[in-house]
Amino acid sequence: MTAALPLTLCISTRDAGDVLEGCLESCAGWVAEIVVVDMCSQDETRAIAERFGARTVDAPVDRFAEPGRQRGIEAGTQPWMLVLDADERASDGLRRLCERTVKRDDVDGVWLCRLNHWFGRPVRHGAFWPDRKLRLFRPSRTRWPPELHTEPVVEGRIEEAPADPRAAILHFTHASVHGWLRSADVYTDVEADRLVADGAGWLRRLLIHPVGRFVEGYVARQGFRDGALGLAVAVLSLVYELLVAVKLWERTHPPRAPGR
Repeated sequence: MTAALPLTLCISTRDAGDVLEGCLESCAGWVAEIVVVDMCSQDETRAIAERFGARTVDAPVDRFAEPGRQRGIEAGTQPWMLVLDADERASDGLRRLCERTVKRDDVDGVWLCRLNHWFGRPVRHGAFWPDRKLRLFRPSRTRWPPELHTEPVVEGRIEEAPADPRAAILHFTHASVHGWLRSADVYTDVEADRLVADGAGWLRRLLIHPVGRFVEGYVARQGFRDGALGLAVAVLSLVYELLVAVKLWERTHPPRAPGR
Protein backbone atom coordinates (compact mmCIF):
# COMPACT_ATOMS: atom_id res chain seq x y z
CA MET A 1 0.00 0.00 0.00
CA THR A 2 1.37 3.42 -0.94
CA ALA A 3 1.88 6.10 1.69
CA ALA A 4 -1.03 8.44 2.33
CA LEU A 5 -0.89 11.77 0.56
CA PRO A 6 -0.18 14.92 2.63
CA LEU A 7 -3.80 15.85 2.20
CA THR A 8 -6.74 16.56 4.51
CA LEU A 9 -10.12 15.31 3.34
CA CYS A 10 -12.72 17.78 4.65
CA ILE A 11 -16.43 16.91 4.62
CA SER A 12 -19.33 19.06 5.86
CA THR A 13 -22.28 17.06 7.19
CA ARG A 14 -25.63 17.10 8.87
CA ASP A 15 -27.54 13.84 9.32
CA ALA A 16 -25.60 12.30 6.42
CA GLY A 17 -25.41 8.76 7.74
CA ASP A 18 -27.04 7.30 4.64
CA VAL A 19 -24.32 8.58 2.27
CA LEU A 20 -21.24 9.43 4.34
CA GLU A 21 -19.73 5.94 4.36
CA GLY A 22 -19.48 5.86 0.57
CA CYS A 23 -17.68 9.19 0.54
CA LEU A 24 -15.19 8.07 3.18
CA GLU A 25 -14.58 4.73 1.47
CA SER A 26 -13.68 6.49 -1.77
CA CYS A 27 -10.76 8.19 -0.02
CA ALA A 28 -9.81 5.56 2.55
CA GLY A 29 -6.13 4.72 2.64
CA TRP A 30 -4.78 7.55 0.49
CA VAL A 31 -5.49 10.70 2.52
CA ALA A 32 -3.41 11.45 5.61
CA GLU A 33 -6.25 13.02 7.57
CA ILE A 34 -10.04 13.28 7.59
CA VAL A 35 -11.90 16.21 9.13
CA VAL A 36 -15.71 16.08 9.35
CA VAL A 37 -17.41 19.41 10.05
CA ASP A 38 -20.71 18.35 11.57
CA MET A 39 -23.77 20.52 12.14
CA CYS A 40 -25.34 18.74 15.13
CA SER A 41 -26.24 15.48 13.41
CA GLN A 42 -28.86 13.35 15.18
CA ASP A 43 -28.22 10.13 13.23
CA GLU A 44 -25.18 7.84 13.00
CA THR A 45 -23.04 10.38 11.09
CA ARG A 46 -20.52 10.89 13.88
CA ALA A 47 -20.19 7.17 14.59
CA ILE A 48 -19.48 6.47 10.92
CA ALA A 49 -16.87 9.25 10.86
CA GLU A 50 -15.17 7.77 13.93
CA ARG A 51 -14.99 4.32 12.30
CA PHE A 52 -12.89 5.84 9.54
CA GLY A 53 -10.61 7.64 12.00
CA ALA A 54 -12.01 11.07 11.22
CA ARG A 55 -11.69 14.03 13.55
CA THR A 56 -15.06 15.75 14.05
CA VAL A 57 -15.37 19.52 14.30
CA ASP A 58 -18.65 20.97 15.56
CA ALA A 59 -20.43 23.70 13.63
CA PRO A 60 -23.76 25.48 14.23
CA VAL A 61 -26.81 24.23 12.34
CA ASP A 62 -27.34 26.09 9.08
CA ARG A 63 -29.35 25.61 5.92
CA PHE A 64 -26.28 24.95 3.76
CA ALA A 65 -22.65 23.87 4.09
CA GLU A 66 -20.63 26.99 3.34
CA PRO A 67 -20.74 28.59 6.83
CA GLY A 68 -18.83 25.59 8.19
CA ARG A 69 -16.20 25.34 5.45
CA GLN A 70 -13.82 27.77 7.12
CA ARG A 71 -13.84 25.69 10.31
CA GLY A 72 -12.66 22.73 8.30
CA ILE A 73 -9.89 24.76 6.66
CA GLU A 74 -8.67 25.90 10.06
CA ALA A 75 -8.83 22.39 11.53
CA GLY A 76 -6.74 20.68 8.86
CA THR A 77 -3.07 19.97 9.59
CA GLN A 78 -1.89 18.85 6.13
CA PRO A 79 -0.40 21.15 3.46
CA TRP A 80 -3.17 20.28 1.00
CA MET A 81 -6.94 19.90 1.38
CA LEU A 82 -9.62 18.14 -0.67
CA VAL A 83 -13.20 19.20 0.10
CA LEU A 84 -16.10 16.86 -0.59
CA ASP A 85 -19.73 16.75 0.46
CA ALA A 86 -21.12 13.58 2.02
CA ASP A 87 -23.02 12.69 -1.18
CA GLU A 88 -19.86 12.97 -3.28
CA ARG A 89 -17.16 10.43 -4.08
CA ALA A 90 -13.56 10.67 -5.26
CA SER A 91 -12.99 8.80 -8.52
CA ASP A 92 -9.80 6.83 -9.12
CA GLY A 93 -8.75 9.46 -11.62
CA LEU A 94 -9.23 12.18 -9.02
CA ARG A 95 -6.98 10.30 -6.62
CA ARG A 96 -4.25 10.21 -9.27
CA LEU A 97 -4.75 13.92 -9.97
CA CYS A 98 -4.35 14.69 -6.25
CA GLU A 99 -1.22 12.54 -6.12
CA ARG A 100 0.37 14.56 -8.91
CA THR A 101 -0.77 17.92 -7.55
CA VAL A 102 0.55 17.61 -3.99
CA LYS A 103 4.05 17.04 -5.37
CA ARG A 104 4.06 20.39 -7.11
CA ASP A 105 5.26 23.71 -5.76
CA ASP A 106 3.97 25.90 -8.63
CA VAL A 107 0.23 25.74 -7.89
CA ASP A 108 -1.95 26.63 -4.88
CA GLY A 109 -5.40 25.52 -5.99
CA VAL A 110 -7.11 23.42 -8.66
CA TRP A 111 -10.59 23.74 -10.15
CA LEU A 112 -11.89 20.18 -10.25
CA CYS A 113 -14.66 18.85 -12.46
CA ARG A 114 -17.78 17.41 -10.87
CA LEU A 115 -19.89 14.76 -12.59
CA ASN A 116 -23.42 15.13 -11.24
CA HIS A 117 -25.82 12.20 -11.11
CA TRP A 118 -29.50 13.17 -11.19
CA PHE A 119 -32.05 10.42 -10.54
CA GLY A 120 -29.23 7.86 -10.67
CA ARG A 121 -27.98 8.93 -14.13
CA PRO A 122 -24.84 10.94 -15.00
CA VAL A 123 -25.41 14.40 -16.49
CA ARG A 124 -22.71 14.69 -19.17
CA HIS A 125 -23.85 17.86 -20.94
CA GLY A 126 -25.66 21.11 -20.22
CA ALA A 127 -25.14 23.54 -17.36
CA PHE A 128 -24.06 20.81 -14.90
CA TRP A 129 -20.95 19.62 -16.74
CA PRO A 130 -18.08 20.12 -16.17
CA ASP A 131 -19.48 21.97 -13.10
CA ARG A 132 -16.07 23.15 -11.90
CA LYS A 133 -15.49 23.46 -8.16
CA LEU A 134 -12.40 24.84 -6.42
CA ARG A 135 -12.07 21.91 -4.01
CA LEU A 136 -8.32 21.13 -4.02
CA PHE A 137 -6.09 23.78 -2.46
CA ARG A 138 -3.47 24.75 0.09
CA PRO A 139 -5.49 25.60 3.23
CA SER A 140 -2.77 27.95 4.48
CA ARG A 141 -3.55 30.22 1.52
CA THR A 142 -7.32 29.83 1.49
CA ARG A 143 -10.44 31.26 3.11
CA TRP A 144 -14.05 30.32 2.40
CA PRO A 145 -16.84 32.95 2.42
CA PRO A 146 -19.93 31.74 4.32
CA GLU A 147 -22.57 32.53 1.64
CA LEU A 148 -24.50 29.91 -0.34
CA HIS A 149 -22.73 28.40 -3.38
CA THR A 150 -19.54 30.40 -2.86
CA GLU A 151 -16.11 29.11 -3.83
CA PRO A 152 -13.00 29.45 -1.65
CA VAL A 153 -10.66 32.38 -2.14
CA VAL A 154 -7.16 31.07 -2.81
CA GLU A 155 -4.17 33.40 -2.77
CA GLY A 156 -1.74 32.20 -5.40
CA ARG A 157 -1.75 30.32 -8.67
CA ILE A 158 -4.89 28.37 -9.59
CA GLU A 159 -5.34 26.08 -12.55
CA GLU A 160 -8.16 24.02 -14.08
CA ALA A 161 -8.11 20.25 -14.24
CA PRO A 162 -9.05 18.78 -17.64
CA ALA A 163 -12.75 18.14 -18.22
CA ASP A 164 -12.42 14.38 -17.84
CA PRO A 165 -15.27 12.42 -16.19
CA ARG A 166 -12.76 9.75 -15.15
CA ALA A 167 -10.96 12.29 -12.93
CA ALA A 168 -14.01 14.07 -11.55
CA ILE A 169 -15.76 14.39 -8.22
CA LEU A 170 -18.74 12.05 -8.47
CA HIS A 171 -21.82 13.79 -7.08
CA PHE A 172 -24.88 11.63 -6.35
CA THR A 173 -27.54 14.27 -5.89
CA HIS A 174 -31.33 14.33 -6.35
CA ALA A 175 -32.20 10.64 -6.20
CA SER A 176 -35.82 11.62 -6.90
CA VAL A 177 -37.93 14.61 -7.88
CA HIS A 178 -39.18 14.66 -4.29
CA GLY A 179 -35.59 15.05 -3.08
CA TRP A 180 -34.97 17.82 -5.60
CA LEU A 181 -38.07 19.68 -4.41
CA ARG A 182 -36.93 19.52 -0.78
CA SER A 183 -33.47 20.92 -1.50
CA ALA A 184 -34.80 23.47 -4.01
CA ASP A 185 -37.21 24.80 -1.38
CA VAL A 186 -34.32 25.42 1.02
CA TYR A 187 -31.92 26.92 -1.50
CA THR A 188 -34.49 29.17 -3.17
CA ASP A 189 -35.37 30.54 0.28
CA VAL A 190 -31.72 31.46 0.80
CA GLU A 191 -31.45 32.97 -2.69
CA ALA A 192 -34.61 35.03 -2.23
CA ASP A 193 -33.43 36.33 1.14
CA ARG A 194 -30.13 37.42 -0.41
CA LEU A 195 -31.87 39.17 -3.30
CA VAL A 196 -34.15 41.06 -0.90
CA ALA A 197 -31.07 42.27 0.96
CA ASP A 198 -29.55 43.34 -2.36
CA GLY A 199 -32.67 45.25 -3.36
CA ALA A 200 -33.31 43.14 -6.47
CA GLY A 201 -36.55 43.47 -8.42
CA TRP A 202 -38.78 40.41 -8.74
CA LEU A 203 -40.27 41.16 -12.18
CA ARG A 204 -36.95 41.41 -13.98
CA ARG A 205 -35.88 38.21 -12.24
CA LEU A 206 -39.07 36.46 -13.35
CA LEU A 207 -38.87 37.57 -17.00
CA ILE A 208 -35.16 36.90 -17.59
CA HIS A 209 -33.68 34.23 -15.38
CA PRO A 210 -35.97 31.18 -15.84
CA VAL A 211 -35.94 31.23 -19.64
CA GLY A 212 -32.28 32.23 -19.70
CA ARG A 213 -31.36 29.29 -17.48
CA PHE A 214 -33.26 26.87 -19.70
CA VAL A 215 -31.74 28.17 -22.94
CA GLU A 216 -28.23 28.18 -21.51
CA GLY A 217 -28.38 24.62 -20.22
CA TYR A 218 -30.51 22.89 -22.83
CA VAL A 219 -29.48 24.74 -26.02
CA ALA A 220 -26.22 26.68 -25.60
CA ARG A 221 -24.50 23.98 -23.54
CA GLN A 222 -26.21 21.11 -25.36
CA GLY A 223 -28.16 19.58 -22.53
CA PHE A 224 -30.37 18.01 -25.19
CA ARG A 225 -27.57 15.50 -25.79
CA ASP A 226 -28.54 13.82 -22.51
CA GLY A 227 -31.94 12.95 -23.94
CA ALA A 228 -34.93 12.90 -21.61
CA LEU A 229 -32.65 13.41 -18.60
CA GLY A 230 -31.23 16.57 -20.15
CA LEU A 231 -34.72 17.94 -20.74
CA ALA A 232 -35.77 17.11 -17.16
CA VAL A 233 -32.68 18.85 -15.74
CA ALA A 234 -33.26 21.94 -17.90
CA VAL A 235 -36.95 22.14 -16.93
CA LEU A 236 -36.18 21.80 -13.22
CA SER A 237 -33.51 24.48 -13.55
CA LEU A 238 -36.17 26.77 -15.04
CA VAL A 239 -38.54 25.89 -12.16
CA TYR A 240 -35.79 26.69 -9.65
CA GLU A 241 -35.45 30.21 -11.07
CA LEU A 242 -39.22 30.64 -11.09
CA LEU A 243 -39.32 29.74 -7.40
CA VAL A 244 -36.61 32.30 -6.62
CA ALA A 245 -38.52 35.03 -8.47
CA VAL A 246 -41.88 34.22 -6.89
CA LYS A 247 -40.37 34.00 -3.41
CA LEU A 248 -38.69 37.35 -4.01
CA TRP A 249 -42.10 38.81 -4.94
CA GLU A 250 -43.65 37.22 -1.83
CA ARG A 251 -41.00 38.76 0.44
CA THR A 252 -41.35 42.23 -1.05
CA HIS A 253 -45.18 42.25 -1.17
CA PRO A 254 -46.55 41.51 2.33
CA PRO A 255 -50.09 40.08 2.38
CA ARG A 256 -52.92 42.53 2.78
CA ALA A 257 -55.10 42.48 5.86
CA PRO A 258 -58.45 40.65 5.41
CA GLY A 259 -61.12 42.86 3.88
CA ARG A 260 -58.68 45.31 2.32
